[in-house]
Amino acid sequence: HNFEEKESISIDLDYLYFFNDNPNDYTDTYYDGDGNFIKEELTKSSKETPLNAFVTSADYSNQVNDKLKFQAGAKASFSAMANDVSVSNYNGQEYIEDPTLTNESDLDERIYALYSSADYTISEKTSLKLGLRYEYTDTELVSDQDGLLVDRNYGEFFPTAYISHNVNDTLSFNLAYSRRITRPSFNDMAPFVIFFDPNTFFGGNPAIQPAISNALSFGTNYKSY
Repeated sequence: HNFEEKESISIDLDYLYFFNDNPNDYTDTYYDGDGNFIKEELTKSSKETPLNAFVTSADYSNQVNDKLKFQAGAKASFSAMANDVSVSNYNGQEYIEDPTLTNESDLDERIYALYSSADYTISEKTSLKLGLRYEYTDTELVSDQDGLLVDRNYGEFFPTAYISHNVNDTLSFNLAYSRRITRPSFNDMAPFVIFFDPNTFFGGNPAIQPAISNALSFGTNYKSY
């Protein structure tokens, strides 16, 4: 909605449903160094992972005057994933489930954010951009076998600043600072297993932590360089 030419607000609602079904059957045959048959092993695994994600946001923008533009907003995302993994080995008569590689887990994550930014033209040659974002994260991962694996709640501020200056038509400088967060994806955290062979598989790591980075950069442009 545009209140007037320089002032507006927007609201977004998004929903995503994704279902991953990954069944696998393995037949492993073993031979000695002379090529003589030793044994055969049969293994099967299944992985069913439905994922629901809902995101809503509201953003406000106002061109206050020729020098100042102000923006602010709020965002919330809700994600839920169920992960059902089963691995079974054939004993000659039937498939027997391996309890060490079979698990069902549920992951719920909620992220709330408030943010604002301002673009200010200090002079014809110098401009400044400032931003501040606050995020609160609530993550819970529960396993049927191991109970509560992850119960993580934290809030962080993420400021950004950018200033640029044009010395003349061919030379300019800029200085920037930002603080950001990189969260582990659901695939990184979910306690699943996928086999490459009987002795090699990869899986999620429930103990993985988010990473926070602080970046400072300085740049200069001279003509096309």
